[in-house]
Amino acid sequence: MIQSPKWVIQSFMLCIFTILLYITYAETSHAAGSAASPSTYENDITLPAVIYGKVTDRGGNVVPHANVEYELNHLGEITKYSTVADENGNYHIEAVVRDSTDMYLYVSADGFITYISYNKYDTFTLRPGDEVEHDIQLYEPSTIMGTVKDQTGQPIAVAKIEVTSIPYLVETDENGRYTVTGIDYDYSANIAMWVNSDNYVPYVEDRIGIRAGETIQIDVVLEEAAHVSGQVILE
Repeated sequence: MIQSPKWVIQSFMLCIFTILLYITYAETSHAAGSAASPSTYENDITLPAVIYGKVTDRGGNVVPHANVEYELNHLGEITKYSTVADENGNYHIEAVVRDSTDMYLYVSADGFITYISYNKYDTFTLRPGDEVEHDIQLYEPSTIMGTVKDQTGQPIAVAKIEVTSIPYLVETDENGRYTVTGIDYDYSANIAMWVNSDNYVPYVEDRIGIRAGETIQIDVVLEEAAHVSGQVILE
């Protein structure tokens, strides 16, 4: 059977149209995919929050190689990390955070009281992409030293001494001398000292005025406790 030339031409044109339609669709899909890829890729990236600054002492001198620990708290989920400041006291933290993530800083160096951000009300609520500059000033511990004696001037050995911000007791030596160091003057507005020894009335020194890095002397005289003995008679 001989096909009509008109029918052959129509079939050929239909094939050409189909091919052109396919090519156009392929190019459009590729272009759309290329345009969408960067946007999609960018949305998948969580931008880090950046916090940076310098660690110095009270005089503005650089504290090199301070240990910087930080804690991230997102809705009770806590993760901990650490870094070290450089020789110029500069520290730089890049933290991957989610919305409303709290950060706490702990900075320590030999010869200084550890800086704790929440004690200074320096708590940071971070979001992705935030950038915060925060300089940190460390200060030296304070010291209290002195003697503990009775009312006759005799030294009292093994008297127990407690001072605000120090988590342990210090005892006097055989000559009644004591030294309490590592005191954080900024720990409380009321730095106090308690002295106790068997058979003596407890001693309390309240609101001790002491500055950062300062050493002061407090000599304590304990009074003997009254001892009452006798027999209780019931009528």
